[in-house]
Amino acid sequence: MNLKLSHKIILNFAVVLIIPMLLSVYLVSSDLAERSEREIDGQLAFTTKIVNRFFYRSLNTIQLQLNLLAETEKFRSALEKGEAGEITAVIKNWESKLNYSFIDVYSRKNSAAAAPNDSHGADSYEVFTSVHKTKFSPALTPSAEILGRVARGRNHSSIVFAGEQKAYFRCVIKTLENLRSSSSFIISVCVPIPNDSIDAIKDITNIDVTIYDENIAVLSTRFDPAGKRTTGVKISPEAVAALEKETSYRTSEKFLSEHTMNVYSKILDQDKSFRGYMCVIVPRELFAMASMYVINNLYIIMAISLLLATMSGYLLSSNIAAPLKEFAKIAHITSEGDFKQKVNIERSDEIGELATAFNKMGDKLDRYNESLKRKMFEVTTLYEVSQSMNFLNNKDQLLTIILTKMIDALNAEKGSIMLYNAEECLISCEMAVGYPGKFERRVKFAPGEGKAGQAFSTGNTIISNDIQSDSSFVRTQSTHNTDNVTRNMMCVPMKTKDEAIGVINIVNKKGGEGFNDDDKALAASLCTQAAMTIENARLYELSITDGMTRLYIHRFFQIRLDEEIKRSKRYSAPLSLVMTDIDHFKKFNDTYGHQVGDMVLIKVADIIRETIRNEVDIACRYGGEEFAIIAPQTGLEDAKRMAERIRIAVENAELAGPNGKSLKITLSLGISTYPINSTEKKDLILKADSAMYHSKENGRNMATHFSEVPETESKGGASKTESEGRPPARK
Repeated sequence: MNLKLSHKIILNFAVVLIIPMLLSVYLVSSDLAERSEREIDGQLAFTTKIVNRFFYRSLNTIQLQLNLLAETEKFRSALEKGEAGEITAVIKNWESKLNYSFIDVYSRKNSAAAAPNDSHGADSYEVFTSVHKTKFSPALTPSAEILGRVARGRNHSSIVFAGEQKAYFRCVIKTLENLRSSSSFIISVCVPIPNDSIDAIKDITNIDVTIYDENIAVLSTRFDPAGKRTTGVKISPEAVAALEKETSYRTSEKFLSEHTMNVYSKILDQDKSFRGYMCVIVPRELFAMASMYVINNLYIIMAISLLLATMSGYLLSSNIAAPLKEFAKIAHITSEGDFKQKVNIERSDEIGELATAFNKMGDKLDRYNESLKRKMFEVTTLYEVSQSMNFLNNKDQLLTIILTKMIDALNAEKGSIMLYNAEECLISCEMAVGYPGKFERRVKFAPGEGKAGQAFSTGNTIISNDIQSDSSFVRTQSTHNTDNVTRNMMCVPMKTKDEAIGVINIVNKKGGEGFNDDDKALAASLCTQAAMTIENARLYELSITDGMTRLYIHRFFQIRLDEEIKRSKRYSAPLSLVMTDIDHFKKFNDTYGHQVGDMVLIKVADIIRETIRNEVDIACRYGGEEFAIIAPQTGLEDAKRMAERIRIAVENAELAGPNGKSLKITLSLGISTYPINSTEKKDLILKADSAMYHSKENGRNMATHFSEVPETESKGGASKTESEGRPPARK
């Protein structure tokens, strides 16, 4: 057996000191049996007392309520009148107070029917009126002897059994003698004893009780496996025979899996007349309770012995085993990779020297581990950012991913990306993350202006860990009086081929710390990768977008429409195409000039971009003043609603023209849906164009789905378009 040093020391002392305890157990064990018997007798006496008290209190309460009924003015008046119906009505009004099942009112017979010299005897009373709520059993009728005693002024209370496993409290009283009439009355009431009424006895004593009539169990606190009370069980003949000779009878029994001691006794009424049997069921567990006094003493002896052994062992082992245990625990933690744990032992002996050397080794391992984690973090971050960038071509999505990844990697709160605009010779904010409110591209700086301008013009990373006191920090107009939450900032230039194309600003490092050289190195690596990705994305975006409207070009439209039709076929999903044309666009050019015409095109393009679903719908400049929107997973009704939103938004838009004149712009729109109208790209375009032509021919400033175009017109428009190979003429 492999035991630790401290355990061996404590065990030696425990063996020596536990022997007296074993001796004490031997000396006191002989007293357990006698104490068990006394405890059982005490429990039986207590339970019997509780049962009797329950029965007597219940009977007294019923008798008191019955006396109150007999003394009420209405009841006395009904008795004086001898009105059976009126007596019955009064009794029924007391149902909630007495909770009775049966009430009988007996009246004294007339003198002729009465026996001689027995004016108050039993035979001189007969039933005058009765209130029976259920079937009445003759066993509940008071005997002639009981009626005779009550007639002589001695009230009667007892428990009675009426067959069918039912028990009742019965009280019999005589009414007061001061009635004006010469009649005399006796009242007998029977109140049922519900099974659950004796459950309170078990709650108090934790002992089961069963009440028998002469043969079978009528009331019981026990339940069988099916959840039913164990009533209807016959009392054992041995118990009946034994109780004829003794006042109680004990026997052992096994009920379900529980061993019990059953103690039987007789139930007597106030006249010592036999009424039934009572069985008190004592669990064997109470035998153990009877021994608790002795066991408690043994526990005290054991506790004292073990305490002495532990204290003696501890005093000896604490100086040797405890330090070694501390070393083992810290060594285990260190082996799991946590090098910050220290051995807290301050001693001048050899153990103290070992602790000091161990802690120095842990410090060196911790520094090396932190350096390794930082390198791994940088490599992982660069890889994750690279993977995220490689699958994105959308400029805004790309900028958001770059900025979010850098903010997370540098443990900062917010940041922004600023790109250089060669036409304006300014760096302007293209994306911001972590700032409240809607992002706006209005923050611009000249090279050399502010922290971002300095980083851009010098090509070097600039860190300011106390921005509020930095005079070169420039606040924008919107935040001049409100920006008091910027604590620190790092501005990192993005360069391609040694030429800066923008700046990434990382603001407010979390945890109250400032940016350090490790952050600077990681940010520089990320910015180099971001600069190349942004430049590639910019070139790609230039190749597929229209320079004026910033919508996708016609060639990209054709490619994406092919892809979306294939996807709709694969997944059996709808697809809608919306073609739009600016009404009277030639009039804008002829009246106001091409510069105003360009403003109209840009305005309409911005409205379309803001109205459609971001990153789902594809808005393109189809040619001239025509635009096309590809709406994936969009059916006929949804496409019409989208087209109508665009039409209304353009109609409500305000565009300032020459001399402050407000220009009114409207659109004509045509819609076709895959696969309702066509499953081929060319035909889908022609039918959307035909629907748009219908909108123009019918008043302009409206949206028409191809399904709404008359058949003759749709056929004519389609044949004309196919023969000419181009869209119908615009007006």
